[in-house]
Amino acid sequence: MTAIVTVCSAALEPLFIAIFKIYGPQEILGLSPWGMANSYYWQLITSLFIQKHANGINLFLLINLTFNMYMLWLFGSQLAEYYGDKSFLVLYFISGILANLAALAAVSLLSPYKMFIIAGLTPSLLAIFVAWAMLHRETTLLLFFLIPIQAKSLLAVVIAFSLLIPLSALDFVNLFYHMVGIASGYLYSAVVWQQPTPYLYMQNIDKIFMGWGHKVHTKIRRYFFSTPQKSKIVDIKTGKANLGDDAFIDEMLAKISRYGEQSLTRQEKDRMRKISEEKMKGN
Repeated sequence: MTAIVTVCSAALEPLFIAIFKIYGPQEILGLSPWGMANSYYWQLITSLFIQKHANGINLFLLINLTFNMYMLWLFGSQLAEYYGDKSFLVLYFISGILANLAALAAVSLLSPYKMFIIAGLTPSLLAIFVAWAMLHRETTLLLFFLIPIQAKSLLAVVIAFSLLIPLSALDFVNLFYHMVGIASGYLYSAVVWQQPTPYLYMQNIDKIFMGWGHKVHTKIRRYFFSTPQKSKIVDIKTGKANLGDDAFIDEMLAKISRYGEQSLTRQEKDRMRKISEEKMKGN
Protein backbone atom coordinates (compact mmCIF):
# COMPACT_ATOMS: atom_id res chain seq x y z
CA MET A 1 0.00 0.00 0.00
CA THR A 2 2.83 2.40 0.88
CA ALA A 3 4.48 1.80 -2.49
CA ILE A 4 1.26 2.47 -4.41
CA VAL A 5 0.38 5.62 -2.43
CA THR A 6 3.93 7.00 -2.72
CA VAL A 7 4.28 6.42 -6.47
CA CYS A 8 0.83 7.89 -7.18
CA SER A 9 1.56 10.87 -4.94
CA ALA A 10 4.92 11.54 -6.59
CA ALA A 11 3.38 11.29 -10.06
CA LEU A 12 0.45 13.60 -9.26
CA GLU A 13 2.32 16.16 -7.12
CA PRO A 14 3.60 18.30 -10.05
CA LEU A 15 0.13 18.23 -11.62
CA PHE A 16 -1.55 19.62 -8.52
CA ILE A 17 1.07 22.31 -7.93
CA ALA A 18 1.80 23.46 -11.50
CA ILE A 19 -1.65 23.18 -13.07
CA PHE A 20 -4.22 23.38 -10.29
CA LYS A 21 -2.08 25.67 -8.08
CA ILE A 22 -3.05 23.76 -4.94
CA TYR A 23 -1.28 21.52 -2.48
CA GLY A 24 -0.66 18.00 -3.73
CA PRO A 25 -1.17 14.55 -2.15
CA GLN A 26 2.05 14.79 -0.14
CA GLU A 27 0.88 17.94 1.66
CA ILE A 28 -2.58 16.46 2.27
CA LEU A 29 -1.45 12.99 3.41
CA GLY A 30 1.90 13.84 5.02
CA LEU A 31 1.98 15.22 8.56
CA SER A 32 2.69 18.93 9.01
CA PRO A 33 1.97 21.80 11.44
CA TRP A 34 -0.15 23.34 8.67
CA GLY A 35 -2.24 20.18 8.43
CA MET A 36 -2.79 19.97 12.18
CA ALA A 37 -3.73 23.67 12.28
CA ASN A 38 -6.39 22.89 9.66
CA SER A 39 -7.70 19.85 11.57
CA TYR A 40 -6.27 17.29 9.12
CA TYR A 41 -5.92 14.79 11.94
CA TRP A 42 -5.90 11.85 9.55
CA GLN A 43 -2.33 12.85 8.71
CA LEU A 44 -1.13 11.07 11.86
CA ILE A 45 -2.10 7.80 10.14
CA THR A 46 -1.80 8.54 6.42
CA SER A 47 1.76 9.86 6.83
CA LEU A 48 2.79 6.27 7.62
CA PHE A 49 1.75 5.19 4.13
CA ILE A 50 3.54 7.77 2.03
CA GLN A 51 7.27 8.19 1.49
CA LYS A 52 8.55 11.76 1.61
CA HIS A 53 9.62 12.87 -1.86
CA ALA A 54 10.40 15.81 -4.09
CA ASN A 55 8.11 16.61 -7.01
CA GLY A 56 7.87 13.74 -9.46
CA ILE A 57 9.19 10.18 -9.55
CA ASN A 58 12.97 9.81 -9.51
CA LEU A 59 15.52 7.01 -9.16
CA PHE A 60 16.38 7.84 -5.55
CA LEU A 61 12.71 7.62 -4.54
CA LEU A 62 12.30 4.22 -6.22
CA ILE A 63 15.48 2.80 -4.65
CA ASN A 64 14.56 4.11 -1.20
CA LEU A 65 11.00 2.81 -1.49
CA THR A 66 12.14 -0.62 -2.71
CA PHE A 67 14.66 -0.93 0.13
CA ASN A 68 12.06 0.02 2.76
CA MET A 69 9.50 -2.42 1.39
CA TYR A 70 12.10 -5.20 1.38
CA MET A 71 13.10 -4.48 4.99
CA LEU A 72 9.45 -4.39 6.04
CA TRP A 73 8.81 -7.76 4.41
CA LEU A 74 12.06 -9.36 5.62
CA PHE A 75 11.76 -8.50 9.31
CA GLY A 76 8.07 -7.67 9.65
CA SER A 77 6.82 -10.95 8.21
CA GLN A 78 8.84 -12.93 10.76
CA LEU A 79 7.51 -10.89 13.68
CA ALA A 80 3.94 -11.20 12.41
CA GLU A 81 4.34 -14.97 12.03
CA TYR A 82 5.85 -15.40 15.50
CA TYR A 83 3.76 -12.98 17.57
CA GLY A 84 0.62 -12.73 15.45
CA ASP A 85 -0.63 -10.18 12.92
CA LYS A 86 -2.64 -8.17 15.45
CA SER A 87 0.27 -7.68 17.83
CA PHE A 88 2.61 -6.80 14.97
CA LEU A 89 0.23 -4.16 13.58
CA VAL A 90 -0.10 -2.58 17.02
CA LEU A 91 3.69 -2.18 17.12
CA TYR A 92 3.75 -0.75 13.59
CA PHE A 93 1.11 1.90 14.23
CA ILE A 94 2.09 2.81 17.80
CA SER A 95 5.74 3.37 16.86
CA GLY A 96 4.82 5.40 13.78
CA ILE A 97 2.21 7.59 15.48
CA LEU A 98 4.38 8.30 18.53
CA ALA A 99 7.33 9.19 16.30
CA ASN A 100 5.07 11.46 14.24
CA LEU A 101 3.95 13.29 17.38
CA ALA A 102 7.55 13.70 18.56
CA ALA A 103 8.67 15.04 15.17
CA LEU A 104 5.64 17.33 14.97
CA ALA A 105 6.47 18.78 18.39
CA ALA A 106 10.10 19.30 17.32
CA VAL A 107 9.04 21.00 14.08
CA SER A 108 6.61 23.28 15.92
CA LEU A 109 9.33 24.32 18.37
CA LEU A 110 12.38 24.49 16.11
CA SER A 111 11.16 25.28 12.60
CA PRO A 112 9.23 28.35 11.47
CA TYR A 113 8.29 26.54 8.25
CA LYS A 114 4.70 25.35 8.74
CA MET A 115 4.71 23.16 5.61
CA PHE A 116 7.52 20.94 6.88
CA ILE A 117 6.36 17.48 5.79
CA ILE A 118 6.79 14.46 8.08
CA ALA A 119 6.17 11.23 6.20
CA GLY A 120 7.51 7.72 5.84
CA LEU A 121 7.79 4.44 7.67
CA THR A 122 11.34 4.93 9.00
CA PRO A 123 10.38 4.95 12.73
CA SER A 124 8.15 1.91 12.27
CA LEU A 125 10.96 0.11 10.42
CA LEU A 126 13.39 0.95 13.22
CA ALA A 127 10.93 -0.36 15.81
CA ILE A 128 10.41 -3.55 13.80
CA PHE A 129 14.14 -4.14 13.40
CA VAL A 130 14.79 -3.54 17.11
CA ALA A 131 12.08 -6.06 18.00
CA TRP A 132 13.37 -8.56 15.44
CA ALA A 133 16.97 -8.27 16.66
CA MET A 134 15.86 -8.74 20.28
CA LEU A 135 14.14 -11.98 19.25
CA HIS A 136 16.83 -13.26 16.85
CA ARG A 137 19.89 -11.86 18.62
CA GLU A 138 22.26 -14.69 17.65
CA THR A 139 21.18 -14.87 14.00
CA THR A 140 23.97 -14.10 11.53
CA LEU A 141 23.19 -11.77 8.62
CA LEU A 142 25.25 -10.75 5.61
CA LEU A 143 25.75 -6.99 5.75
CA PHE A 144 25.80 -5.67 2.17
CA PHE A 145 25.48 -9.37 1.19
CA LEU A 146 29.18 -9.79 2.03
CA ILE A 147 30.03 -9.19 5.70
CA PRO A 148 28.71 -11.71 8.28
CA ILE A 149 27.43 -9.97 11.40
CA GLN A 150 25.25 -11.09 14.31
CA ALA A 151 21.85 -9.45 14.73
CA LYS A 152 22.76 -8.00 18.14
CA SER A 153 25.87 -6.34 16.67
CA LEU A 154 23.96 -5.02 13.67
CA LEU A 155 21.34 -3.62 16.04
CA ALA A 156 24.00 -1.53 17.79
CA VAL A 157 25.30 -0.29 14.43
CA VAL A 158 21.81 0.64 13.18
CA ILE A 159 20.95 2.51 16.39
CA ALA A 160 24.27 4.39 16.34
CA PHE A 161 23.91 5.51 12.71
CA SER A 162 20.21 6.36 13.12
CA LEU A 163 21.07 8.78 15.93
CA LEU A 164 24.51 10.07 14.93
CA ILE A 165 23.63 11.03 11.35
CA PRO A 166 20.85 13.52 12.25
CA LEU A 167 22.77 14.66 15.34
CA SER A 168 25.87 15.49 13.29
CA ALA A 169 23.69 17.64 11.02
CA LEU A 170 21.89 19.21 14.01
CA ASP A 171 18.68 17.81 12.53
CA PHE A 172 16.77 17.46 15.79
CA VAL A 173 13.48 16.70 14.05
CA ASN A 174 14.80 13.48 12.54
CA LEU A 175 16.78 12.77 15.71
CA PHE A 176 13.58 12.67 17.79
CA TYR A 177 11.81 10.88 14.93
CA HIS A 178 14.35 8.05 15.02
CA MET A 179 14.73 7.98 18.80
CA VAL A 180 11.03 7.41 19.38
CA GLY A 181 10.94 4.64 16.76
CA ILE A 182 13.85 2.83 18.42
CA ALA A 183 12.43 3.32 21.93
CA SER A 184 9.00 2.09 20.82
CA GLY A 185 10.46 -1.13 19.45
CA TYR A 186 12.40 -1.78 22.64
CA LEU A 187 9.57 -0.96 25.05
CA TYR A 188 6.97 -2.94 23.14
CA SER A 189 9.25 -5.98 22.96
CA ALA A 190 10.15 -5.80 26.65
CA VAL A 191 6.73 -4.96 28.08
CA VAL A 192 4.33 -6.78 25.74
CA TRP A 193 6.46 -9.55 24.23
CA GLN A 194 8.63 -10.06 27.35
CA GLN A 195 11.85 -10.05 25.33
CA PRO A 196 15.08 -8.72 26.92
CA THR A 197 17.81 -6.99 24.95
CA PRO A 198 20.93 -8.96 24.01
CA TYR A 199 23.16 -6.60 26.02
CA LEU A 200 24.30 -7.39 29.57
CA TYR A 201 24.45 -3.73 30.65
CA MET A 202 20.72 -3.44 29.90
CA GLN A 203 19.69 -6.34 32.17
CA ASN A 204 18.52 -4.21 35.10
CA ILE A 205 16.49 -1.94 32.83
CA ASP A 206 15.05 -4.98 31.03
CA LYS A 207 13.89 -6.43 34.36
CA ILE A 208 12.04 -3.21 35.23
CA PHE A 209 10.07 -3.03 31.99
CA MET A 210 9.51 -6.78 31.78
CA GLY A 211 8.28 -6.70 35.37
CA TRP A 212 5.72 -4.04 34.47
CA GLY A 213 4.65 -6.08 31.50
CA HIS A 214 4.37 -9.23 33.58
CA LYS A 215 1.82 -7.58 35.89
CA VAL A 216 -0.59 -7.00 33.03
CA HIS A 217 0.61 -9.85 30.82
CA THR A 218 -2.57 -11.90 31.07
CA LYS A 219 -4.78 -9.02 29.93
CA ILE A 220 -2.42 -8.05 27.13
CA ARG A 221 -2.25 -11.60 25.79
CA ARG A 222 -6.03 -11.67 25.31
CA TYR A 223 -5.83 -8.83 22.80
CA PHE A 224 -2.36 -8.91 21.27
CA PHE A 225 -1.24 -12.54 21.13
CA SER A 226 -2.04 -15.30 18.73
CA THR A 227 -1.60 -18.68 20.46
CA PRO A 228 -2.15 -22.02 18.68
CA GLN A 229 -5.19 -23.82 20.08
CA LYS A 230 -4.20 -27.46 20.48
CA SER A 231 -6.31 -28.42 23.47
CA LYS A 232 -9.98 -28.25 24.32
CA ILE A 233 -9.13 -27.77 28.02
CA VAL A 234 -9.30 -24.05 28.75
CA ASP A 235 -7.60 -22.10 31.51
CA ILE A 236 -10.40 -20.27 33.36
CA LYS A 237 -8.18 -17.28 34.22
CA THR A 238 -6.76 -16.60 30.76
CA GLY A 239 -9.28 -18.21 28.42
CA LYS A 240 -6.37 -19.82 26.54
CA ALA A 241 -6.05 -23.47 25.60
CA ASN A 242 -4.23 -25.29 28.39
CA LEU A 243 -1.72 -27.65 26.78
CA GLY A 244 -0.86 -30.90 28.49
CA ASP A 245 2.68 -31.29 29.82
CA ASP A 246 3.95 -33.41 26.93
CA ALA A 247 2.35 -31.18 24.28
CA PHE A 248 3.73 -28.11 26.03
CA ILE A 249 7.28 -29.52 26.14
CA ASP A 250 7.07 -30.44 22.45
CA GLU A 251 5.95 -26.92 21.57
CA MET A 252 8.70 -25.31 23.66
CA LEU A 253 11.39 -27.53 22.13
CA ALA A 254 10.19 -26.57 18.66
CA LYS A 255 10.28 -22.91 19.69
CA ILE A 256 13.85 -23.25 21.03
CA SER A 257 14.96 -25.07 17.89
CA ARG A 258 13.57 -22.34 15.67
CA TYR A 259 14.27 -19.15 17.62
CA GLY A 260 16.73 -20.06 20.39
CA GLU A 261 16.32 -20.44 24.15
CA GLN A 262 16.21 -16.66 24.65
CA SER A 263 12.82 -16.58 22.90
CA LEU A 264 11.13 -18.32 25.86
CA THR A 265 9.16 -16.12 28.23
CA ARG A 266 9.67 -16.32 31.97
CA GLN A 267 6.37 -18.17 32.42
CA GLU A 268 7.35 -20.76 29.81
CA LYS A 269 10.73 -21.35 31.47
CA ASP A 270 9.08 -21.72 34.88
CA ARG A 271 6.60 -24.28 33.59
CA MET A 272 9.32 -26.28 31.82
CA ARG A 273 11.33 -26.36 35.06
CA LYS A 274 8.31 -27.54 37.08
CA ILE A 275 7.49 -30.27 34.57
CA SER A 276 11.12 -31.43 34.62
CA GLU A 277 11.14 -31.54 38.44
CA GLU A 278 7.88 -33.50 38.53
CA LYS A 279 9.20 -36.06 36.04
CA MET A 280 12.41 -36.48 38.06
CA LYS A 281 10.38 -37.09 41.23
CA GLY A 282 8.23 -39.61 39.40
CA ASN A 283 11.31 -41.54 38.33
